[in-house]
Amino acid sequence: MDVRRFGTRRIYLAWIVTFTLGSALCGLATSTGELVILRVIQRSAAG
Repeated sequence: MDVRRFGTRRIYLAWIVTFTLGSALCGLATSTGELVILRVIQRSAAG
């Protein structure tokens, strides 16, 4: 399991960074297709 290998704190931090980056990129999306792809990335970080 990733948690045992990397630690809970690192996994949680990675989720927060990925979600925040995905949110920022969603705000910069210029088309519906980009927005959908970026929302998928954001959703994958949300769990």
